[in-house]
Amino acid sequence: MGMFTSFYGQISAIMDIIIGLSPKSILDIGAGYGKYGFLCREHLDLSDGRMQKCRWGMRIEGIDIDPNTKNPVHGFVYDQFHYDDAAGVVPGLKRRYDLALMIDLLGYLPREKGLQLVEDSLLISKMLLVVISGNSLSETGHTWMPNDFDLFDVMRTGFLPTGKGHAGMVLLVRGNLIPD
Repeated sequence: MGMFTSFYGQISAIMDIIIGLSPKSILDIGAGYGKYGFLCREHLDLSDGRMQKCRWGMRIEGIDIDPNTKNPVHGFVYDQFHYDDAAGVVPGLKRRYDLALMIDLLGYLPREKGLQLVEDSLLISKMLLVVISGNSLSETGHTWMPNDFDLFDVMRTGFLPTGKGHAGMVLLVRGNLIPD
């Protein structure tokens, strides 16, 4: 399995959304090397002066199918990390999350499997942030469009630059958990 990475130009826009939501718990689905877990820890825990791990107030859990992504970031930044197919992990999770992330994951899944993963993720999270970059829109033969999410409670839809003249799609979807 090859390792994919996101376009660096979209990081600020994605982090602005995450920081604006101020989640206390995050499930990073398709976490890869842990870029967003690291940035979330830095900007939502460390920036509040909680420098020691024992004082961190936010829980971050990650999932990635590719064991070749295993690295020290996973063990330090994430409270727990699963090296397995998210489609099998997410339905079995007992915890609930303020925010689930699917950043540049859905473009690599067949439509039906992707929609099922979205649905399963919404059952355990208050919100889901989905990003589908231009370079991954048609990896499986399906080009993801905003209307693919018509069955869900989409709070925000937008587009991000992804380099080389392409655009990516970003959606914030309300989960099925009742907010505190």
